[in-house]
Amino acid sequence: DIFLGDLSNRARTRSVVEKVGCVRANMERTLRCLRKIPADTLWRSDWSPEDMSRNMLSPTWIKATVNMASFMLNNDVHRAVNYLGYHAVVDGDIVPEDIHTLIESGRWNKVPVLITVSRNESLGVIPGPDIPLQLDVLKMCLSTLTAKKSDIPSLMEDYNRSLQETGIFEPSSYSLLHQMITDKIWTCEAWNLVEEITKGGGSAQLGGFWHAPKHDPVGTSTNLACNAGATCHAAEMLYSLPQGGGRGIPAFMVQERKFMEQYRDNVLAFVHGHQGPWEVYRPDHPVITLVDETGAKVEENYRKRQCAVLERSVPATFPWFMKRHVPAGLA
Repeated sequence: DIFLGDLSNRARTRSVVEKVGCVRANMERTLRCLRKIPADTLWRSDWSPEDMSRNMLSPTWIKATVNMASFMLNNDVHRAVNYLGYHAVVDGDIVPEDIHTLIESGRWNKVPVLITVSRNESLGVIPGPDIPLQLDVLKMCLSTLTAKKSDIPSLMEDYNRSLQETGIFEPSSYSLLHQMITDKIWTCEAWNLVEEITKGGGSAQLGGFWHAPKHDPVGTSTNLACNAGATCHAAEMLYSLPQGGGRGIPAFMVQERKFMEQYRDNVLAFVHGHQGPWEVYRPDHPVITLVDETGAKVEENYRKRQCAVLERSVPATFPWFMKRHVPAGLA
């Protein structure tokens, strides 16, 4: 089905409909046409962020990049990040609207929510090694998340200073930019979301997947760092979700499988009503629970100072909930 939320798939869906020749007088006729098109054809007519982050210069990567460029010719580049769409959840359902909007309108079910992030999310999404040319790529990515490209130098300086004041020293501009993107897209947004869920009367727990995977074939196809100490985007899925027979972490990786089974069982226990190792977020106790093979560590206000720096510059085209924390006069 087609979801026409303003902040999600409308423009992207229209682009696919036009490419496969299914533009009709009304939605019912358009859907009838789309349902006759093979799923593989529809998939290849879209641009997939996942395909663009894997195996650079492969035919699949080139196809996805060309489709994205075609989409961006008719859409403001700052709005592109609003069109990534929603992923189907495990039970096959799809969230029908942006979560923030559902909470704001009182249509969010107040069930306990577990939100997890990884410490090096962007390394598993943006391909490319630590070379000078890649710095331009990372700055371009960051510029789509800021009000003006000219804001980036001061944001980098202030963000880096805030890290150093807490005893963290990034070894290079490459790692600094990756950490800024990870925090901007994932960490800071996760903090904002648990805060809003709680204010709306719900219960939320924020977790950090801090284990350095020894098995991340997908992430490694984006960046070799994903199998060399980094915890990349989606690496947690092989640990938190049950894998089918013969899939997932190989049996000979005994310690890795042991941690996976423990972590998976904690996630499944949460689904069935148990708290697990993740502490509940409260306004007077804003915590994230960092979990790795040594256990769980609770930390208050993790990256909050860095988020305050990053939230100084937000594109005017971003949805309302991503501009809530912009200082007065800067929006």
